[in-house]
Amino acid sequence: MAVSLVGSKPYIIPSRPDSLIRLNTLLGANEPDIDQIVKEIRENVALYSAVMAIANSPAFSGSQQINALEQAIMRVGLIRLKMIIQLVELKNSLSKAGSLERFWDTASEVAEIASYLTRKLCNANGDDAYTLGMIHDCGVPLMIESFSDYKQFLKKVNGANLHSLYEMETERYDCDHFAIGGLIAEKWSMGSNIADAIRLQPNYLDAVAGNTQADEKAVTLLCNLLLAKEISKVYRKYWRIDDRSPLCFQIRPVLDFLGISEVDYAEIRDDLLDDLESR
Repeated sequence: MAVSLVGSKPYIIPSRPDSLIRLNTLLGANEPDIDQIVKEIRENVALYSAVMAIANSPAFSGSQQINALEQAIMRVGLIRLKMIIQLVELKNSLSKAGSLERFWDTASEVAEIASYLTRKLCNANGDDAYTLGMIHDCGVPLMIESFSDYKQFLKKVNGANLHSLYEMETERYDCDHFAIGGLIAEKWSMGSNIADAIRLQPNYLDAVAGNTQADEKAVTLLCNLLLAKEISKVYRKYWRIDDRSPLCFQIRPVLDFLGISEVDYAEIRDDLLDDLESR
């Protein structure tokens, strides 16, 4: 485990497990050994289940459901397979805080919406958008693990805007889950743009105004994420049905950065909501 300092507090950022390192090596070879990749995945029940589930999800499934791991890998593709493996291993590594089923269900929904939006709103990488959607709040489980009152704190601040949440976390805990999430993304080699997008969430207004040194791709991913969270909140598939808290960010500056009118965005959002409802 690698100990990292955030503020004045020590945090243990989970190290990448050996199985992930082995699979990354296999997937990074000039001629990947599919048989060996299949063998490694079969030995990990969580990975096996995740790959099969995603391969048969609406985003990837064809006319027939597949039951063979080899077929699932070919359908998903090796680049996306690497992403899936990283996300499953990270989720397992953050399990000390408990199962957090609704937390991860919400993250999965945001990730799927974020990936969809890249095809409609911007030229961001769909896999990066999906990854960011899954881990944009990955600092939360570590905060829960480190502070016994953090869950109660989250309930009290429900509905706070992103910057206010950042300030309240910093004042109370001398750290914030956005910074911790950025560290996790770095340690797990998720990419600098994803790490920066996680960190920039409380300062998104500065980011879209060009007042940060962040890469434009990171800011685009951030904007895409914020809109995905807004759509997920509207849909509320995994949110409390009585959650009437206000939107935690200003949507107009985000749309301006992406060059999207409110009318066009509303049409895209309604189409996506209809699609979600029909599943």
